[in-house]
Amino acid sequence: MDGERAGVAQTEPVEHLYVHVPFCLRRCPYCDFAVSVRSSPPWEAYAQQVVAEARARLGARGPWPWKTVFLGGGTPSLMPGDVLAAMLQDLVAGGAQPEITLEVNPETVGEEALRGWAAAGVTRLSFGAQSFDDHALRTLGRQHTGAQARAAIARAAAAQAFALSVDLIFGVPSTVPEIVSSDIAWLATSGWVTHLSLYELTYEARTSMTQALRRGKLRAWEDGALREVHEAALAALRGEGWERYEVSNFRRDPGAGCRHNLAIWEGDTYLGVGVGAVSTLRDAMGGWHRRTNTHHVARYLAASPDALADGPDAQHEALSCQERWSERWIMALRQPRPWGWRENASVDPAGVAKLVARWEALGWVRVLDDDALCPTEEGLFFSDQMGLDIVTLLPDESR
Repeated sequence: MDGERAGVAQTEPVEHLYVHVPFCLRRCPYCDFAVSVRSSPPWEAYAQQVVAEARARLGARGPWPWKTVFLGGGTPSLMPGDVLAAMLQDLVAGGAQPEITLEVNPETVGEEALRGWAAAGVTRLSFGAQSFDDHALRTLGRQHTGAQARAAIARAAAAQAFALSVDLIFGVPSTVPEIVSSDIAWLATSGWVTHLSLYELTYEARTSMTQALRRGKLRAWEDGALREVHEAALAALRGEGWERYEVSNFRRDPGAGCRHNLAIWEGDTYLGVGVGAVSTLRDAMGGWHRRTNTHHVARYLAASPDALADGPDAQHEALSCQERWSERWIMALRQPRPWGWRENASVDPAGVAKLVARWEALGWVRVLDDDALCPTEEGLFFSDQMGLDIVTLLPDESR
């Protein structure tokens, strides 16, 4: 997978691929992702352009021996099975056996779709359930009911071809905490789901839900209630033997973590292709670069291979050593595992030492020895604040 793209020569193989599929039948009111609402998306043209972009960006024809592939959206499970299979065949080298995750909406999970995904090589399904309560689902603008979500998960489990992950959102306006407890209890004890992503509802600036909140038509949960629900969810999951391995992510056993996300949290390079996709790559001099693709579907589809290498309307950012350093810290502080803080204190070591001492006094980290720390359960609630603390150590020009 070595090659050059837009003047950036890769110094190491890129082993992780993200494919963004932007098409949805409707936009959910809380969603701020790169989404294109269409009743009849140009599936074949889009899939072919994704493959063309990968070739242009990597400077080689492919397919490539990825370790992980993640198809997100949007609603990638709307893509016809034959189109998905052809795209993955052009992207993924035979015999590579990567983890291939497909984000799915429950209403798209039928028997024929499951057979097609398995035949295409998908190994992991990530269900955008968000809740199993019908009132919460209506507030979130979802198109499925709670019963349909549970039935879809059961149907996927019966196929015995995929690892199953579920996304849930808590803090939905006009809902009660007991809803989250019920959702967690069903997932944790069903025996079908091995991975859970549990997110607090985020009010993104440009969404219709945030506008409704500002107009007083919705009421956000108080911080105390959010924390109580989160703590109750943690206790329920721990009681069933689940492990929290990142602030918002849980696994039933050590092998059930999302390998794609783990690689990104550990600082690996990754290629993102498709509308709105993000990449983080290294150049020939060892520098880090981030690129965000255009959000405009028509411009993306009309681009020539050379333009795809440069990216029509793509945003390019060279990351300074200090910025990359802070990102590694921020990701480490979201994972309850030992982190070699002294060896990673290259920016302002004295300042880092003071922060670590303060965090330890607050009970946010445990200092395991002279060289390692580990965020505590309490510290994970304050991981965002610790990340902000780290950013204060950056030179002004890097903030």
